[in-house]
Amino acid sequence: MRSFRIVPHRLLGLLIALALSCTFPKGNQTYLSTMVTVYPAYPLEAGSKTIVLANAFDVQAMKYRDNKEKQFQQLIEHTLRHMNGEIKKRSDAEVLIEDRKPTIKIQSDSLKQYMSQLNATHAILITAFNAYFDQTEVVVTETESGKNREAFYDLVVEIGYDLRYSNQPGFDTLISLRKFHSSRSVLSGLLAAGPNIVSNTEDVVDGIHANVNAFLKNFFVQSESRTRYLFTSGTLNPVAEAIVLHDYETALNVSKEVSSTPDLLLAAQAFYNCAALSEYKRDYGYARHYLQEALKLYPLQEARAMWIDYEHQ
Repeated sequence: MRSFRIVPHRLLGLLIALALSCTFPKGNQTYLSTMVTVYPAYPLEAGSKTIVLANAFDVQAMKYRDNKEKQFQQLIEHTLRHMNGEIKKRSDAEVLIEDRKPTIKIQSDSLKQYMSQLNATHAILITAFNAYFDQTEVVVTETESGKNREAFYDLVVEIGYDLRYSNQPGFDTLISLRKFHSSRSVLSGLLAAGPNIVSNTEDVVDGIHANVNAFLKNFFVQSESRTRYLFTSGTLNPVAEAIVLHDYETALNVSKEVSSTPDLLLAAQAFYNCAALSEYKRDYGYARHYLQEALKLYPLQEARAMWIDYEHQ
């Protein structure tokens, strides 16, 4: 899957526990690479769950041309199927897809009645859907024959979600993700036509998968990759030597010894190393403790970034 980024809606924080992976050098720098278990900001309550997935967005009402309307209808159906598969991967919930036409209505009373008929504990509705190309800039360069104008385009995929509970208020959001797609020579940036969305269904599907993942990780546990930089210069150089030999215990002990130095920056770097190495060894409690010690001494960028994964523990 291609990498998409979320813009501008940010769903809230993550809590992470980590699994062992690998180490690798990059130039004179050393990194630890791990797969992480991401815990959701809004976990669904414990117990058996039945989740209904349905489309509540009326594509026909948008008055698109026929081929785009058909494409969007198929893409929404794909979104529901993909969400179904992802939820089943991440939980033991029973998932039902509502595929009636026209789309399900989202008025509270009718939806509650529908959920009650199915004994559903939750419903996830698609409330908005759009995919389009956004021209981000036009670069003009001088040539022997005049000027060359090159327009650059991002692919944007927007999906609105409404998570309904049978016994508490719902959760709705719009997630907009974009990724650079392509560029083309144009006569005029203002009049330039971007790529055809109907001809780029495969790329849109990639965006849908990233979008669904961005939504579901707020409610379900999932795995993600993390790369932690290690400080290995000067006094901490033995850490790099130990890592080359895959001797993580020695690397940790060296970092512990250096953490007692009166040099606050160096001590913070050593504590951060202890946190990254403890995380690599799956000693998450120690990792959190060492991170706290590092941040007490100095606001290291690396420690602050890593703390995002631990602050809600």
